[in-house]
Amino acid sequence: MEPSLGVSPEQVPSPAGQDASLREAWGVVCIAAERASVARLNVRALRNWIDAHARLVDGLSAPEALLGLDLARGWSRLIAGDVDGLVEQATAIESAASKARIAPMVIEAASLGAMAALARGELGAATAVARRASRMARTEALPQQEYLAHLVLARLRRFSGRAHLALRIVGALGRIASPQWRGWIAWESLLAGGIEEARIVLDADEEASVASAASAAARALMAVVEGASAGRRDVLEQGAQAAREALSGCAPWQWELEDALVAVDPDRLEGGSAAVAAWACGDGALPGWLSGVAGLARLPPEAASIYVLARPGGGSRRLIELGLPLVAGPTSELGTETGPLRTRKAAALLLLAGPAGAVRETFFRSVYGFAFAPVIHQGVLDVLLHRVRAYLGDAVEMSRSGDVIAIEVRRALLVPEEDAERPLDDRILRALATRGGGSAREAAEFLGVPLRTVQSALRELVDEGECVAHRQGRQIHYRVEDTTFSEPTRH
Repeated sequence: MEPSLGVSPEQVPSPAGQDASLREAWGVVCIAAERASVARLNVRALRNWIDAHARLVDGLSAPEALLGLDLARGWSRLIAGDVDGLVEQATAIESAASKARIAPMVIEAASLGAMAALARGELGAATAVARRASRMARTEALPQQEYLAHLVLARLRRFSGRAHLALRIVGALGRIASPQWRGWIAWESLLAGGIEEARIVLDADEEASVASAASAAARALMAVVEGASAGRRDVLEQGAQAAREALSGCAPWQWELEDALVAVDPDRLEGGSAAVAAWACGDGALPGWLSGVAGLARLPPEAASIYVLARPGGGSRRLIELGLPLVAGPTSELGTETGPLRTRKAAALLLLAGPAGAVRETFFRSVYGFAFAPVIHQGVLDVLLHRVRAYLGDAVEMSRSGDVIAIEVRRALLVPEEDAERPLDDRILRALATRGGGSAREAAEFLGVPLRTVQSALRELVDEGECVAHRQGRQIHYRVEDTTFSEPTRH
């Protein structure tokens, strides 16, 4: 039974002997129940309602009931991870709903299309469709469709590495969305780095009696975060297993969970996507969808949030700061103040290269950003390697064989990686997003940065459209704004 509707799929009458108007009315019930099942990620309930809906519309020609069934089937495919041809299916549903002037289904089909494009790795196309769905939902002022479209937009913002915009959206939704959306909102909040926002939503959710797989998954993910931050592997593993059970049959959310576990757990490299495994082993940047997770360990995220963990015998890997308490055994942690940024970056690259070492030319280009010319740059390289050796101390032994530079690790150590240093702009935007805005002085005090530095950065951010300024009395307040998202209201 769907508690918000007071009915179950079994109560949907057989079409035999029922007139068309009654069947159409029950079709509306099925559509509402299917939407609620999607919001809650209740896979079994969604399938049961689809089966009841299919029986009901047999021989019916009402476009709303028929399109609603097609839409529900599309969402069922997306949740199961079956996205082959789904973008095209969603586009066809949106077109048919537009011709039939069924605005809610136009918005929902566009949201489905954005999620399907994202699942296929088409981030640009997915973002464009999500922005269009969000704008349509706001124009039509349809609350449930607004919540869905805005949630999808938040997800796209997070995947594009703009976690501060995702936090802005889910923070607004968490204050007004109906209970059925809270679990998904909390999930997105956590993965965008908003642990306090997620707690607020989940605390409010405790008062509702609606069973939600999304809420169970978000609570379990919270346990993963808390277990990691406390160095309690047992708590982390229990949370991970609970999340897997809650997300059974929800493929996109399941692989997000596994990716987050690889990024957090120093002893886990398998189970996640190829992209996050490659990042952990030193190849490429942290995937955008995990950019918010890297900031969960502290607020404000002022220092490096990604470290390189090096152990004797090889096996060096990247690790987000949240997972540091899970590192077992004695480990030397080198602070950010003990080495210049370039030295730390070079040290991280050599540690990640492992016993096989790094080729001189490739290593030099990675550090400096331009090609190595032996006559010009050999002295520069020698100085850099001398600094790396001094920075790492007797924890390693460096060797050079021809064009290969290698490091042998004698004892475990952690090195903050330069690439993880959060730009000031990002730190300011995250601070504004999590605090709901504020003045330059408030942001400066919160971040521990000189006021003039923050004021200068804010002027540039306003010029670039990343945030807006408005006067409140004698002060100028700043707020993160999305050029697409407009905060919905209860009316």
